[in-house]
Amino acid sequence: MAINSALIEAWKDILNGKGPNQGDLADKISDFTVQSDKAWELLLTATTFSTYTVVVFPKDDNERATTLNMTAAQKATLTKKLENTFGNSLKGPLKDVSSTFESCGWSLYSYLNKPEWKFLNK
Repeated sequence: MAINSALIEAWKDILNGKGPNQGDLADKISDFTVQSDKAWELLLTATTFSTYTVVVFPKDDNERATTLNMTAAQKATLTKKLENTFGNSLKGPLKDVSSTFESCGWSLYSYLNKPEWKFLNK
């Protein structure tokens, strides 16, 4: 990530005696933190938008979407991968999730595991 690389370079310069003074460093760290926070927010937005790709939307706007665009086996594989990646953070309520990264996993996992979903029969 460019943000991390730039922060590492700033620290290296300081440790090598050619970096900014402490006030300038505080500004740089603040800027890096803001950039990082924005990147994590984009990840959460992208996760939300990704749910649209796994739903079969009916042609009639008055009908509710009830089918995922995958088979039950495909959904089980994706669910297992999410469980392997995010572990127990998926099992509790969202308020128990400690990071934006885990929030993304929790959101997708919860969405896929709604009991009312039907699946494609391929």
